[in-house]
Amino acid sequence: MELGNECGTCTACCTSLGFTGILGEQYDSNPEGTKALGIEYEPFNVCNKVCDYGCTIYNMRPNPCREFECAYILHDLPFEYRPDQSSVITEIKDVGIVMTVEKSGVNGISSTEFRDNNRELIKDIIREVSLSTGTRYSSTWLVSKKEQIQVWV
Repeated sequence: MELGNECGTCTACCTSLGFTGILGEQYDSNPEGTKALGIEYEPFNVCNKVCDYGCTIYNMRPNPCREFECAYILHDLPFEYRPDQSSVITEIKDVGIVMTVEKSGVNGISSTEFRDNNRELIKDIIREVSLSTGTRYSSTWLVSKKEQIQVWV
């Protein structure tokens, strides 16, 4: 029996999303427990608990990390759409497909620039997610530290 996709060496959510640490209280049902782990992690920055091989506190990771739903894993997307390969972290939310530009940090790429340079990749990921879920999504958002834009394909 094949298990499907796993994180492997990808740490994109740890280096880009910022759903723990400073802003974690709005996402975390146990923010005191998260604080006790010493996590310092702002959006679009690198979590201080990540290293070259992954999360140093993986077995004790806080709820936002445990509950994160990466489309690459959940929907068994092809390897080229793994966040560290495609440079975009794909999630399915109530608003539709949300793609976060990996490592967009202070000096990083804007959503508009990423879209303009990666139109085919974005279309391909949307197609793969739609095929995998059997849903045609009416809305796709591309998010970076600099901006959030709606993508029309």
